[in-house]
Amino acid sequence: MKNVLIYGDSNTWGYDVTRYVPEADIFQRMTETERWPGIVRSLLGPEYNIIEDALNARTVAWDDPYNPGRNGWKGLKTSLDVNAPLDLVVIQLGCNELKEFFNLSAGMIAFGVEKLVKECATSYWGYPAPKVLLIAPAPTHPDIGILRSGVRFGPNAYKKSLSSANTTARSQSGRAAGSSTAPSLILRSTRWTACIIRRQITRSLHLW
Repeated sequence: MKNVLIYGDSNTWGYDVTRYVPEADIFQRMTETERWPGIVRSLLGPEYNIIEDALNARTVAWDDPYNPGRNGWKGLKTSLDVNAPLDLVVIQLGCNELKEFFNLSAGMIAFGVEKLVKECATSYWGYPAPKVLLIAPAPTHPDIGILRSGVRFGPNAYKKSLSSANTTARSQSGRAAGSSTAPSLILRSTRWTACIIRRQITRSLHLW
């Protein structure tokens, strides 16, 4: 059996803006069969152990003053340790850095993602370090700055998200041979995401 860790934010957790609960002022979660890691699990079958580690508001490598404990770089170390041995780590992060108060450029976000890829090169408990599949952060909703669920992102988040996705992908594909790199995907819809990732996971584990 292949052990695959999917490490992400609300896009991986299944944050559903269509399921708003007014009395609690919260948005609920997609079911396992709706969110993309669950679809990937179904497509791959019993030979793959898909481990979901997804957290709303998780960042790449920055501390969020409004949501403590969401620093992805710090959390990744624990997740790699807890879930060892791992054959593959799938990383999907980089959207929450678009919040206005972080004031980060696309290049800075990509640099943070590179730190995560390098962290995965660590061996835990004597097992080989896992391979890495990087999913570039998906573009946000064009009007995220005025949506109830995205007021912290501001009016420029969508434009920056387009640049961030491309910059993250280029930052990995353009590295010199022998450096810390990971294949990068730029994805869109949930079902399409799951189908593409399923194919890429099998390629990652059998062809690298």
